[in-house]
This record gives sequence, C-alpha cells and structure tokens, in this order.
Amino acid sequence: MEVLPQIRWEDETSTVVLDGQVRIEEWLERYDTDLSGKAALSASKNVSQTLELFGDAMYETRKRASPDLLVNLPPDGEIAPPTGTDFELDPTLIDQTVRRQSASASFGAAKQLSSTQSLRGQVATGANWFDQRGLDYRTTSLDLSYNQDLSPRVSLVLGANGSLSDFLDQARGDGVFATAEAGFEFETSPTGTLAARAGLSIVRVDTGFGETDNGEYAVADVEFCEELFQGKMCASGSRESRPTTIGGASTVTAANFSWNKQYDRGENLTLNLRYSDTKASLAAFDLADVQRTKFLGASAYYARPISDTVGVYVSPSAVKLFDDPFDRGSNYQIMFGLTLNFGR
Repeated sequence: MEVLPQIRWEDETSTVVLDGQVRIEEWLERYDTDLSGKAALSASKNVSQTLELFGDAMYETRKRASPDLLVNLPPDGEIAPPTGTDFELDPTLIDQTVRRQSASASFGAAKQLSSTQSLRGQVATGANWFDQRGLDYRTTSLDLSYNQDLSPRVSLVLGANGSLSDFLDQARGDGVFATAEAGFEFETSPTGTLAARAGLSIVRVDTGFGETDNGEYAVADVEFCEELFQGKMCASGSRESRPTTIGGASTVTAANFSWNKQYDRGENLTLNLRYSDTKASLAAFDLADVQRTKFLGASAYYARPISDTVGVYVSPSAVKLFDDPFDRGSNYQIMFGLTLNFGR
C-alpha cells in the first residue's frame, strides 16, 4: 500500500513542490514487513530573464536489500504514479534487508550568458546511515556544464564533475572522482534529438590497506529521442565509473530504452527496458580479479483516469541478475493502484 501526496505552489517566477511518500510492503516469504517514507522539497526561481536559481532537499527511510554500491543496481526508483519509469531494487541481495536513512540537499544556478551560450552549476551533498556497521557514508559533488549553440540545430556541450565519497566508520572506500566530458546535441528532425558525449574519469579510492586504487576510465553517453508509433521513444547508452563500499572502483556500462504515449482520453502507457554490466574492483581484498554483475530489467506502466479526480494504474515488472561469483535470483511483480487528485 502506498500514499503519494504532493503540494505545489506556482507564480510567474517561482515554483515550490513538496512531495511525500508512505509505503507499506508485506513480503509473502523470507522478508519482514517494510514501512518506508520519503519527504522531498524542491524550488526554483527566475531571478531575471537570464538567471534561474534552484534547489532541493530530501529525507528517506526504508528497509530494503543492502544497497551496496558494489552491485550498482538502478537508482532507488519506484514503479508508481505518475511516471513509472524506474525499476524496483532487487530484494534478494545477500538475502538481507537493512534499514537505511538518507538525507540530501543541492543548490544550483543556470545563467543565460547570451542568445547562444548558457552555463549551469550545481553543488550537492548527501548522507546515508544503515542499521549495519561499516556502511554509513556521505558524498559531496560539484557539477558544471556549458552549452554553446553552433547553429540552429547543433550545440556544443562541455561538462565537468568532481565528487568525494567518505565512509564514516572507516577509511576504506573513501575516494575522489573527477570527470570531464565534451559532446554535441543535434536536432535530427522536427521531433528528434541526438546527444553524444565522451570524456575521461580519474578515480582515487582508499583500499583500506594504506594504499590507493588509482584508475583512469573512458566515459561516454549517447541518447536518441524521437516520436515513434504516436509516442515518445528514447534510447540511451552510457559508461561511467563509481565507488564501491569495499574500496575500489567499478565501471558500469548500461543501455536503456523507453517509450511513452499519452492518449487523448488521459491514458498513459510507458514501456521500459534496461541492461547494465558492472565490473567492480576487489582491491580491498587484495585480489586482482573483479566482481561482475549483469542486470536485465523490463517494466510497463498503464494509467487511466476514471473521473477528474480518480484514476487507476497497473505496472508489471521483471528483473534478472547474472552475478559472478554469487548466485542471484529473479524477481517478478505486478502492482495495481488507485490515484486520487486533490486540487489543481
């Protein structure tokens, strides 16, 4: 059972959104009842015609499979209204559930430098606490991006990111990550776009043995979006580096496909496919080998309004993990829901 309240304030220059979530999950076997909750606040303000300020804050608590960054499953998205675009986390990770509390905040600004140039920057920080010793960690990051229109249909994009990971009860896993990318964005048609970027990520992670695991990794991402079968289709591929909780770094190669159609009667249909291949260093165990996890997921989401304030939805999903050297299972689920809209 899940409740998703939302309150939204808007005027000519500002937007403030307060989101909440209360969810109760009862597993048929193996796992206890999970009571989770989330509160998020986001705001933006157009200070002038060329400057926008934005920020957000979030707190969440849940008891799910241990969210070890080594595994690099998809983000903690929920298959729930209104979009249903993400996958459920695999609850069979090491056959354990650990209560986690998360808090994060970010602040940024977007500046239109001229009719063809724009600059965007954001600072973010977050912390995670677990009911299991040795997993607590916090992160801090800085993102910068620059956009230059080269023609009415082509733009140059430059990006840089720096981040720190800090495990609170140990030095192992503490790391510094720096990434620089360059790419282009194209309007391939009146309804289609293509974005491609490539760059280099430099990683320095404490292995916990007085040594540092250093690495340089090629990173890239490509996304193509176009209208298809009277809906919006997006396909993307990416390669990136991330920290692991056991010290070291992982390289994640992923591919995603999504298709969404909004019907005249207010119906909404979304289809999603995701594949990822994670190679994680086992440097903290003084091993030259890596752990390799492959993730394959599919989900669908269909919503239909019954009246101006009441709607129904259904969302099936399936997840399969191929893990070396651990044995992992498959997960299947189907969710039915009722949505109630209060106000406008």
